[in-house]
Amino acid sequence: MPGIGEAELRLWQAGWGRARGFAPPDDHGGVLVVQVAAAGRGVEYLVLDADEHPRRIDAAAQAALGARDPWVTVPTRDPARVGDRLLEHGLRSPTKPEWMMSIGLESQRRTPLRDHYVVELDVASPVVHLRLRTSAGRLAASAQLAVVEDCAVPDKVETVAEHRRRGLGGAMMTALVDAAVELGAERGLLMASTQGRALYTSLGWTTLCPVVVGRLWD
Repeated sequence: MPGIGEAELRLWQAGWGRARGFAPPDDHGGVLVVQVAAAGRGVEYLVLDADEHPRRIDAAAQAALGARDPWVTVPTRDPARVGDRLLEHGLRSPTKPEWMMSIGLESQRRTPLRDHYVVELDVASPVVHLRLRTSAGRLAASAQLAVVEDCAVPDKVETVAEHRRRGLGGAMMTALVDAAVELGAERGLLMASTQGRALYTSLGWTTLCPVVVGRLWD
């Protein structure tokens, strides 16, 4: 896998943070400290270029031990090594990693929306909010996206359980990318779960590397 460079990770974090309304992170020597302030996810430590600077993993893990509900997020080409290194500091990782992915937006495959769904699109540059509703007005799926420079960062692409396996994820990504291109974006970066990775791969996104997340588990 090609991996992801420090500049791209900074772009992804800026887009993700903008989509969620976070304050800009503090940069502690290649570790971006993000105040998430969510239940079970208080502070996130994003380690930049961890494969070339492994001591940043140690610094993030040590800082995390003094934080409430910390996450240490490490994009890496060697997830087993990173997982072991985090474990040495008392941080455990889920069995399945997440994944950094990218695409040139013009090459994303298009998925049509089924007729009995309605798109609600709120484009408040540089953030796009999207909802799909049934003809009866019930929420079926939602997503958001932020644009930073020429980069679009999709986030929270979610489908209500009873509406899954109907192509709504692909339809939402089509609408999001169309809006992002209108805002000047040319490429996309996202972090995907294992389940989400299958969707994005089917749309033409490329996997850059796994992402290991270390947490304090009870």
